[in-house]
Amino acid sequence: MNSPLVLVLLCGLCLTALGLADAVHGIHTIPDKVSHDIQKLTQHFNVTADISLFGNPIFLQNMNSDGKFEDSEQMLVLQESLDVYITILTDMLNSTQDKEIQTSITAIRARMEDLMNYFLSRQKALLERLQKLRDLETSDATVQRKAVRELRPVLQKAFELCGKNEHRRRRHASLAQLQRR
Repeated sequence: MNSPLVLVLLCGLCLTALGLADAVHGIHTIPDKVSHDIQKLTQHFNVTADISLFGNPIFLQNMNSDGKFEDSEQMLVLQESLDVYITILTDMLNSTQDKEIQTSITAIRARMEDLMNYFLSRQKALLERLQKLRDLETSDATVQRKAVRELRPVLQKAFELCGKNEHRRRRHASLAQLQRR
């Protein structure tokens, strides 16, 4: 699993994922240290920028380039991708003897693990909120009256979200038609 293709894909996901996590914290670029470590790996494994040598991407094809996924869905895809990359980096770490490359792999993997922890904490909070909804005693008269009282704003929010999704789909369809012309 120590192939140049894996490294190219690793670099692409690192750039995407690390940029996303920093954007959450108000920083929209990959830290210089991480970029430098990725560059070291690229040079060490003699990875070229010519993706025609490697065929179709395996991770980047799941990135939100066509607008099919919402941000929350994209976060789940990134979380799973990060988990796979952590496994790849661990394998690469165990198969290289170069101390400088081991240090770079360890630093990148640690940053990815931080991102995984961020995604997992968000997912855990969401799951707790969903469980509270599932645990509601729906046959209780008080719960039913509260549900009726909150029905209008809940439906309003649902229609707003649905409308945003429809607007996005129409916009992406229009852009796709323009690109075909």
